[in-house]
Amino acid sequence: MENENNGKRQPCFMRKDIYDEIRRLTELNGSSIYNYTNDLLAASIQMEKNGVDIKNEISTFILLSKLMNNYKGFMILVPFEFLKDSQMSLEKWKELGKSLMSYVGQLMNNVEVSFLSILRFFLSFIGDVNVDYNGKYIESFSPYFQGKIIDFIKSLIDGMLEVSNLKADVSATTGMIRVKLISTKDTKNEH
Repeated sequence: MENENNGKRQPCFMRKDIYDEIRRLTELNGSSIYNYTNDLLAASIQMEKNGVDIKNEISTFILLSKLMNNYKGFMILVPFEFLKDSQMSLEKWKELGKSLMSYVGQLMNNVEVSFLSILRFFLSFIGDVNVDYNGKYIESFSPYFQGKIIDFIKSLIDGMLEVSNLKADVSATTGMIRVKLISTKDTKNEH
């Protein structure tokens, strides 16, 4: 990507609100608009070339980054066998859902997006995940969705729903989990 077109500048048009935000950010970090924009676009292109759909992954990136930076020691990644053999109670999974929703609710300003992002993050380690943030819908498919794994996930969801004051239609059967948010008391975080 570097030195493409022999380093000559090329025109690039964007919305005024985006330009104003880029200008504000470059003033904060001491970079030029040209360098900052090129860095952002080069990183985005690299991610897309490596199979990361940035538009669909942005909420997950924000969630994971904030959890890693602000809540060290809260979560770790372990092999799937640990989960299958875990003796953790369903109540512990519900408490995990409550804690995650409380923490993330402070970091993101949309409760529904926070809920879907957390759930997408967890389910993506086990199966294929489809999420529609506008339709407030998530589904995941995996042969591992059976027995106590489904019970763990349902308890996690119950805790998340309880803390967020969201309501959802949850369908969990062998091989599939679907969650559709159906109503909310509060779609914006008050924190």
